[in-house]
Amino acid sequence: MHNKGNVTRKIMDLLEKEMKHREDGAVITFDEFLKRTGSEPYLYLRNVFQLFSDMIRNYIIEDDEYKNDPENINFKTIDCDKLLVENTDTPFFADLPLANRLLRLADSFKEGSQQNKVYIFIGPPGSGKSTFLNNLLQKFQEYTHKPEGVTYEVLWRLEEEKLRGDWNFTPKLKEAVAKYWDVTIADDDIKNHDHLYEIPCPSHDHPFLLIPRESRE
Repeated sequence: MHNKGNVTRKIMDLLEKEMKHREDGAVITFDEFLKRTGSEPYLYLRNVFQLFSDMIRNYIIEDDEYKNDPENINFKTIDCDKLLVENTDTPFFADLPLANRLLRLADSFKEGSQQNKVYIFIGPPGSGKSTFLNNLLQKFQEYTHKPEGVTYEVLWRLEEEKLRGDWNFTPKLKEAVAKYWDVTIADDDIKNHDHLYEIPCPSHDHPFLLIPRESRE
């Protein structure tokens, strides 16, 4: 891929900004999360594939104006301007075959569980590979900041008194605290917020995973 180093750097920068945004995002209790999940289960229990599929559908306009044409090759008229052109530094104009393949790929993600795959974009320098991926990632980032693209992950809220006795026996936790505040934390000088530690889960676990498997249904 042309300039793949630059593309990777841009993607990592965007992901870093997104992680920072999540850390600064609204915090709700687990009880509140369960209430919201009960009222809109699909919205709060989507996996990342389903989230990506919904993002694509959110930004495109589809029109099957040739569905009754006997010579129809099953390609639909798809407007990708909101996804790949509007409010981007460098617009990417998707042709009809690419737009249809992208939509079919996104719809296939709605099935639920997916195997991890690597998709390779091949083309000569200047054909728009980097622009396409950058614009797609930018819109995905924007979508997760909207109510319809909301996502949650676990935030540990730990009481100081319960930690002090076992602090020397939790090096991973101590490392997580130090990394979160970007400081070196001594045993006798531990930062906290009103005697509570708030630490993003290092694994970015979904809150639903806190429910024992046998109780999830």
